[in-house]
Formats: sequence, C-alpha cells, structure tokens
Amino acid sequence: MTMLSGIYRIVAAGGLLFAANVQAMAEPIGVVALYKGDKSALSAMTSSHDCSIRRGGTVLARQGNLDLPELDRFAVLSCAESPLKSTALGTFLPDTAQPFLLLEGDLQEFDAAGGSQADQREYLLKLSYYTNSDPVGRSKDLAALADWVAPLEDPYRTESFLEVHRASGLRTPDEVVTLFYDSPEAGNRFREANQAVLEKVGAFNKAHLVSFVYLVAKAD
Repeated sequence: MTMLSGIYRIVAAGGLLFAANVQAMAEPIGVVALYKGDKSALSAMTSSHDCSIRRGGTVLARQGNLDLPELDRFAVLSCAESPLKSTALGTFLPDTAQPFLLLEGDLQEFDAAGGSQADQREYLLKLSYYTNSDPVGRSKDLAALADWVAPLEDPYRTESFLEVHRASGLRTPDEVVTLFYDSPEAGNRFREANQAVLEKVGAFNKAHLVSFVYLVAKAD
C-alpha cells in the first residue's frame, strides 16, 4: 500500500468539522471493519448480528504515524446487536490469517449529501488516539477549524463518526471519522488552495493526538 504525501493531512484533524447544515441522525451500534480480503469476509457477521453495510470500499493508500497491518478493504456498519460483546465472537470472524480489525461503539451518521455519487468520491477514514492532555483546548481548536473550512470551495464533508468503545485486532482508539470529497480532483483543488489550513491541521495533530492514520479509499 502506498504511503501518501502530506497533502492528506488536510482532513478532519482527528475529529469532526461540522458544516452548519449537518444534522445528526439516530445512533445505532456502529462497527468499522478494516481487513484484507473480499466483501464476503463480512457475511457471517452481518447475518448473525443484523448488520447493514452503510459504506464500504477499497483502501487505496494511507498516511500517518499509526502502524496498521496491510489492509485493502473497509466497511462502516450499523448493527442491531453488539458483535464484540457476543459470546459467539469467534464464530463470525473469518477463519484466515489475513488482518481483520473491528472497531465498535456509538455511530453517528450525518446528512452530508455532496454533489456526486458515492463511487465517484474520494473517501478518507481517520483513526485517532487522543492525548487527552487538553480536552477543552482540543474542542476549541476543532471549532475554529470548522469555522475556517466551512465557507471554502470543494470542502470535505463528514459522513459518519464512530466513538469507539471496544476493538478487536488493535488497541482501542478514541474515534474513527469518515469523510469525503466530491471527487479526487475536488480534494486536490482544496488542498492546493488551502496550504494555511494544512499547516493548522498539522499543528492540531501534533498538539492533541498521540497517533493517527488516514486511510484513503474508494467506495463500492
């Protein structure tokens, strides 16, 4: 998997940057699956825990200081029951030596309709571990970034946010945020036109995150 240049630091800075018209929907049990293989790897879990795939696709590249195994698929799921609290956990995990990471918690989905179909977009998933040394300052910095980014052209949008409570295959992170640009070209234009925002996001990551990774993806 190819490591990306610093242009991908532009995204959510480890948290949600809300547009003024984004409205939170219901909060089901959420799961983010990161794995290597094909979509059939999720079939046992989706059937046994009444899960629906809200978004899924191919992981193309990554950037960040968090070391993850080689992955080529992602899925954001909404489940009626908790897979990771299940006593039958081993019965639906794939019987394979390939990496299969599960992150579970409170899922928020947002009315963040863009100007393109999902398979035309550039998706970014950011997985973050916070320092928690200055939560108030972190919230203020996120709000300032949100106000700055909202009126810009070709902005990224937040599709979902997972507050992670438990995990399988890695130490439990704080959150996973799923964002998108309307297209890869829109993402390039935004990053090229907003170098000052890039620098601010980098400063946020340094001040408030222990580790993080951006996964760049294409939806099915």
